[in-house]
Amino acid sequence: MVAHSERDTTRGSSNSSEARLIWGDPEVTGKPAGGDLTSRKKSLPVVAALTSGTTPGDQLARLYRREDPDEQGMARAARLIEDAGGRDWAWWETTRQVQQALDHMTSAKPARGGAADLRLLAGLVLRRSL
Repeated sequence: MVAHSERDTTRGSSNSSEARLIWGDPEVTGKPAGGDLTSRKKSLPVVAALTSGTTPGDQLARLYRREDPDEQGMARAARLIEDAGGRDWAWWETTRQVQQALDHMTSAKPARGGAADLRLLAGLVLRRSL
């Protein structure tokens, strides 16, 4: 069960990281804002937006097909992802996965110190800016 807990927390952390690379502060992430959008990476918030069946999702798909997205286009892409629900989905999915990890951990009855450390880690994952 603890292996499931670690995997779920890692997945939640990955979702959080992907969202931060779209909307995060470059001084915090160490990477340019929207860098994943410039390279057209299909991170989870992007895929959620592209498959949302919404007008902003369709607009994002058209924007992603362009050959040379500029800085203004990438700022628009970030807005479209948010308008299509990709950012909210990433937050809810991260929360779900972290809670699932905590549930697995609780059922495994780990040592107190280890459980406290994992709860702290889970809290940090959720507090990272999405």
